[in-house]
Amino acid sequence: MTVPPNIRVANDFFHDSLDFLHRYRITVEHFFLIKSKRLKLFLDLRMAAECILKAYSAYFYMRELSRDKVIQKVEKHSHKIGEMAVIVRPCVEPSIWERFNQFVESLDCLPVGLRYQLDGAAFRQVNEDFYYETVGSDAWLDALHDAIKLLADTLDKQLQTHSRLVTVNEIMSELMAPQHNKYAKR
Repeated sequence: MTVPPNIRVANDFFHDSLDFLHRYRITVEHFFLIKSKRLKLFLDLRMAAECILKAYSAYFYMRELSRDKVIQKVEKHSHKIGEMAVIVRPCVEPSIWERFNQFVESLDCLPVGLRYQLDGAAFRQVNEDFYYETVGSDAWLDALHDAIKLLADTLDKQLQTHSRLVTVNEIMSELMAPQHNKYAKR
């Protein structure tokens, strides 16, 4: 029995989220004083949030779809944190969701384009108060990290229920099966 496609895709996005959270933790002490680098810290958290929401979406809502369709549906979410939050909210225990929900509106207003120094400087210039309430606040960044980590820890418990021993025949079958690759020539 192979792992359902939605579980595999959810697991991939779950691990991407963990990678972004880890990078935040190992770079925060070096980046927090420099405004342009703080934006990089924030983007790691924003991408971690996006990935964990995509993981929840794939896990809970795409059970009957092929791998290709799961990937296509997840990618249609793009960077729209607010949209994904509306979809995912019913899947998360309210006390856990509330820890994250307080960041949704701000995440929606802080664009992915802030990854560029030029955009970050322009954004700060016209949104100084908002910047210091969010990206410029150590407490806000750390609380966002903790809220995303809580979502990830919660989904991890669900994903662990699918862990099992795999036979050689299952591995061979998986290796020989056609694989979705969005970058393959069509």
